[in-house]
Amino acid sequence: MFKKLESSERIGLFIIAATVIFIASQLTIAWILGPDLYTLADLQLSFRPNFFYEILGNLSEQSISRLLDHFYLDFFHPFFYGTALYLMLAFFRQHLKFPRHFIFLPFIASFADFFENIAELFIILEINTRHDEIFYVASGFSFLKWITVLICLLQLTFYSILFLRTKIRN
Repeated sequence: MFKKLESSERIGLFIIAATVIFIASQLTIAWILGPDLYTLADLQLSFRPNFFYEILGNLSEQSISRLLDHFYLDFFHPFFYGTALYLMLAFFRQHLKFPRHFIFLPFIASFADFFENIAELFIILEINTRHDEIFYVASGFSFLKWITVLICLLQLTFYSILFLRTKIRN
């Protein structure tokens, strides 16, 4: 009744499942944040403590509540996108045979995002006290996360082109 799936077909199904979970997680976080979605983006992309604390100081109680609520899912979210990116890179590695260490970059991004979340949560919970050292830790993890995600996306673009070229030639 069911045919046995080939290795690449199985990984394809896992990629689809992981990507759907990642997108659902991202949409749910956007829904939780509502009008504060762009505020979170500003906070995560601010690498200057004065700007960060200025944004944080101007938030309403309701906005702070939404930011805190989003962390329930945002602690799992990095592992959702990390798994999706890892599976995509693993698929291309199976077909293109590039060095294995590149496929672990999504997990570096995931762990950096996880630790960034911990630092940001601490800062928000301690909103009345300025913690520049924790801010710099969060910024460092944020920078590492964005750089590794960008490298992963560039790799996926490059490997997609190579994969399609080899499929067209064969």
